[in-house]
Formats: sequence, C-alpha cells, structure tokens
Amino acid sequence: MKKLFSNSGIILTALFLMVISDACRKQYASTSGDMAEYGWVLYEKDDYSNSAQWFLNSIENDSIYKDGYNGLGWSFGKLAFLDSSIKYLNKGVLMADDPFNTIDVANEIKAGLCFAYNARGKAGDDSMAIIWGDTVIGATVGFNQTGWIFTHDTTVNYLDIMLTLGMSNYGVGDFTQSLAHVSDIWAILNPSISVATIDVSTVDGRRQLAVQLDSLQSYLASP
Repeated sequence: MKKLFSNSGIILTALFLMVISDACRKQYASTSGDMAEYGWVLYEKDDYSNSAQWFLNSIENDSIYKDGYNGLGWSFGKLAFLDSSIKYLNKGVLMADDPFNTIDVANEIKAGLCFAYNARGKAGDDSMAIIWGDTVIGATVGFNQTGWIFTHDTTVNYLDIMLTLGMSNYGVGDFTQSLAHVSDIWAILNPSISVATIDVSTVDGRRQLAVQLDSLQSYLASP
C-alpha cells in the first residue's frame, strides 16, 4: 500500500499580494481560500512542510475555514506528525462547509482521519479508523454513487480506505469483517482471486488473511 501517512519550495512573495503601480489603486490581501489553494499546490509537489505553513496561515486568517484544516491534517499526516494531523482534522470536521468550494472537503477530512488513526496505532485508534472509514464508504460507494477519490492525489481512493478498514478490523479482532473488505477489494481489482476458502476462525486462516492484506498493500502501491 502506498505510504499514505508517514523541502524547500520557492514561494513567490507576489503570489497572494497584488501591488499595482498606480498609487490610486488598492492593495488586495489574500484570503484564506487563496492561502489554502497555494498550500495544495505545494502539497501536490510533495512539499509538505511548506504546505503545512500555508494551511496554518489559512486558518489563522479565518479560524473556521474548513479546507485549511483539511490541508493541515493531510500535510501533518504526510510528515508523520500524526497527533497534530488528528488534532486538526478533528477540528476541521466540525466546521461548516464552504458553499463556494466545490470539493468534497468533508469526506476528505474523514478519509484523512481514517488513515491517520490507523497509522498512529494507539489503543482505540483502530476503532476510530473504522468509524471514519465506514462513514466515507457509506457515503460514496454503492449503487449510483462514485467511489471517493482524493482530489489532491488521485492515486488515493476508496480502495485504500477499504484496505485500511481491513487492517483496522484485523487489529480489533474482527477477522470476518476484515476478510469481507479483502474480498470486496479483490472483486473490484481482480475477480479471479477468491478468498472464500479462508477460515478466519482458525490460526492458519488468520495468517492467510494477514498475507492477503499484505498482498493488497503491495498491489495498491504499484504504479
């Protein structure tokens, strides 16, 4: 599986501040949306330290700007600052949606929480990963729905969430549900692969399930 949650970009000082030579014209300051938009530009260039700073600027400028918390949580996740990632994503999920933002920020935050809790691995974190992951899958996968895809890295999608759910269900000892996620993923990726014969009530069956989870990590991580 691709490392979802585990530098120096040249920032143009004139990017978000327009100074027009005519002294009679006004100087326009950047908005929180402008700052977050540039934060995502940096994020997509893998410049997570600087993207985090721009997202932080965004929420300092407007403490209820939802996408600022979204970007900050994902940037900290990529930097492996998982406590901070979870902190800001949990704040962001409470903020109202921006009616002018066409991106599904709410589900991006929830997906981020699923990945961050699973990656942190403290007591109770797998249960939290399951709650958030199930929420995204329930809202985006099914009849007449388009499976979730992360806007800022389209290689990350609902299959990664399903795999994370499989791992977290394994972590809490719900091997039947873990196997169900593995079966669903293979049904989408390669229907010729069946896991129906795995008996998760046995030690060997659970070992086989762990092998399947590992195989799917490698499969989804390949280009």
